[in-house]
Amino acid sequence: MVSWDRLAIATGSRVRRLEVEGSGLDGIHYLRNLNDTRVIKESAKLDSTVVIVGGGWIGLECAATLKSLGCNPIVIESSDRLCARAVAPEISAWMKDFHTENGIDIRLNTSVKRFEGDGSVTSVFLTDNSQIDCSSVVVGIGVLPNVELAEEAGLLVDNGIVVDDLCVTSDKDIFAAGDVTNHPNNFLKQRVRLESWDNAMKQGISAGLSMLGKGKSYSEIPWFWSQQFDANIQIIGIPDSWDEAVVRGTKTANEFTEFYLKDNNIVGAVAVNNNREIRVTKRLMQSGKKIGSADLTDSSKNIQTLV
Repeated sequence: MVSWDRLAIATGSRVRRLEVEGSGLDGIHYLRNLNDTRVIKESAKLDSTVVIVGGGWIGLECAATLKSLGCNPIVIESSDRLCARAVAPEISAWMKDFHTENGIDIRLNTSVKRFEGDGSVTSVFLTDNSQIDCSSVVVGIGVLPNVELAEEAGLLVDNGIVVDDLCVTSDKDIFAAGDVTNHPNNFLKQRVRLESWDNAMKQGISAGLSMLGKGKSYSEIPWFWSQQFDANIQIIGIPDSWDEAVVRGTKTANEFTEFYLKDNNIVGAVAVNNNREIRVTKRLMQSGKKIGSADLTDSSKNIQTLV
């Protein structure tokens, strides 16, 4: 037994499992660690068909990588668009076009009914009554926070371990950080549970400082990134409502930034191959400066002059 004065919980999250008939067959993979990537790569045979269940970040990154390895990926997404929880419909549409142009078969509005195979998966049956013969499957349908320890300790849990802006749980001597926490975000003006290494790292530092009695309110603007083929995609903020969406750059050239404005404030942005603009956008969001859409769409104007 180990005694403690203050305790930090950083138990993270685990992959959400797909529970359908045949889900225990060999050849059905999940991606969570380095060993998983090695197993998936070893199963990626040249010109083989790989079914990817889930059209979110993990699914699309896997699709792009497997295509580069010579496979034929087919992405299955139950929603009517890609990355529906993270991006606006216009970005989902761009992503679908981008992946289709790169040879990815995207199938929306359908999900897995069952897997079949003799020991190893050889077929996937979908709810739209179609069948896909394949050599392997990668499932990427999200994660679940590892809250079991917190629940056993009697801590408040609601879509993660509930903490305040100093990372303190319902027990003043227990702190939590990372994917497992449900925390307040002053910029978003709501509670969130984020699943990103950036948040896990920064909130972990915040929790450590709080445990030492040097805590400061943690309220970072959420930031995510993804590499898919030659597209570096970065997202800042989680806009759930906006008055206007404006584009700077050219979507057809796969180099643009889409800004989301509410009351002439930037509440979020998605940049494709435009990482410099994301850094400037973060400064604009932190400042709360009013910005006109015409200033953002004028690509002849250096965006840094708006700060």
